[in-house]
This record gives sequence, structure tokens and C-alpha cells, in this order.
Amino acid sequence: MCRLTEKIVKGITFLEDSRYIESPYEISFYALHDKDALPVVHLIKKYGQGYANEPGIVVTRAVLPEDRLTSLYFIDIWGRFKMFAHVGKEDNGLSA
Repeated sequence: MCRLTEKIVKGITFLEDSRYIESPYEISFYALHDKDALPVVHLIKKYGQGYANEPGIVVTRAVLPEDRLTSLYFIDIWGRFKMFAHVGKEDNGLSA
């Protein structure tokens, strides 16, 4: 799932912002239990924009406006597989 998450994140970033995710930025992947993910889901849904390839894949992306690369992603596949990703600088301490 990690490679699928990376592909989705890179694709949406390129389509929306015409930018590649390159060093010093990196993609971190997280698999969280539903109850543990609630604060992250609320944050992403509050500030994010939704993208859907329905009925199977729904992605919500919240982007930091200052650099348009730092972002959080919530990826839901068929309501059964829920993945989270963070794009940020390598030295920020959030890496998986």
C-alpha cells in the first residue's frame, strides 16, 4: 500500500500544482486505526480539498499555502483501506 499511496500523492501534486516532489521533500506513509486517526481526519477534512475516482477511491488533500508542497493526505479505497500520507521536508522529524 505504501507504493500506491506514494503514486497517488505524486500524481495529485503534479496534476494540481505541476510540481514534482523532490529533495528536500519526502513522502511519509501512515496506517492508523480509525479512532487514532480522528484528529488527523478532522484536520484534513476541515482544510482539504477532495478528489474522487468513484466509486472506489476518494482522496482528501490539505496543502500548506506557503510552499504548496507540504501537505497531508487521507486516501480511502472502497471505505475499507484508509491510508495517510505527509509530504514535508526530510529534517522536520515527522518521517516514518
